[in-house]
Amino acid sequence: MAQTIIDFYYRGIRDPGVLSTLAANREKALEIKAAKLARRTERLARIGRRKGRSRKQQEHRAE
Repeated sequence: MAQTIIDFYYRGIRDPGVLSTLAANREKALEIKAAKLARRTERLARIGRRKGRSRKQQEHRAE
């Protein structure tokens, strides 16, 4: 979060209230993206398991 505040500060935003709001919103957005990615990854893993492939077979197939 500190890096986000520094980035916005160097872009010319100096108001502490605005900086904190922007940083909090960006962090929340990153958390949401990470959660979506985790759900998608888990869903794809379940699909692979349903097709009867082991994890090792899936990794080999990806190569």
